[in-house]
Amino acid sequence: MEEEKLEQVRMLRQKRKSRKGKYAVGDFHMSGIVPVTGEVLDFKMPWHDSLMPISPNYLAIEHAVYECACAGVNTIWVVCKEGTTPLIRHRLGDWIYDPVEVDKIAGNPRSKISDNIRRIPIYYVKLKPVDFQRRESLGWSALTGAINSFRMSYRVSKWLIPDKYYIAFPYGIYDTAKLRKNRGNFRSSVSQILTYQGQCVADGLFTGFTFDRDVFVYARREIRKYKTTLDEVFKSVRMDNPSEIELDWYYPIDSWENYREYLSSEHAVIKNENIANGITVFQRETTKREYTGAGSET
Repeated sequence: MEEEKLEQVRMLRQKRKSRKGKYAVGDFHMSGIVPVTGEVLDFKMPWHDSLMPISPNYLAIEHAVYECACAGVNTIWVVCKEGTTPLIRHRLGDWIYDPVEVDKIAGNPRSKISDNIRRIPIYYVKLKPVDFQRRESLGWSALTGAINSFRMSYRVSKWLIPDKYYIAFPYGIYDTAKLRKNRGNFRSSVSQILTYQGQCVADGLFTGFTFDRDVFVYARREIRKYKTTLDEVFKSVRMDNPSEIELDWYYPIDSWENYREYLSSEHAVIKNENIANGITVFQRETTKREYTGAGSET
């Protein structure tokens, strides 16, 4: 049923797409998905593995959310267990300012911050308890975020249904400058994948990528076969000849040894501390808002 609704919206939007394959700003919607719940890593800390620091005052999950914002998403959906949601939300807040717009005005002391800066809302989605043992993986978390983004958007308006989904993992560290440079390419009908030495998520790397309805259907089919690793679930991302963005460097932090290798390397990511008249990138709502917990189904 959801696939039929999505296909109807695709046909309507196809008529409004330009000849170059790119959409106007108001005709394109991309959701950012940050899958947190997955295989347990070997850090064995009292906090969740996604909250490991990667630089001073900068956590892995913050970098994943920031990556989504750099790619130009309209909404961000963080998928985690209910027990870890309060701490993660306390750190991330309820929205992130568009870092591209913030950086533009950061160097101008005369600029005044107003509500004109685009705010990207952050929503929190939990997995169903039935999925904890059966399908608990980063691949299923990514699909859960996509399903909830689709359902919530459709309830508001069919024009808000995402055309694409951008996936950012907390366990892969690399410079987001390439995303900002190629930001306009994400607003097109061509899928984008980040690669390092020719490999991507289809090879098991924690690198970002976009996917559409076709990849979603294939990935869900693989999940139903009880396949859980990223290379098994998302091996279809290369099937539609995506545009590849090669990264200059990349470090996985899915184990203590890999984490030590990143910390001892010459590369580092630094938190965007640009403050324009008191406005930082991450912000929090003054009123309490409950996170979405609609769950998902296959």
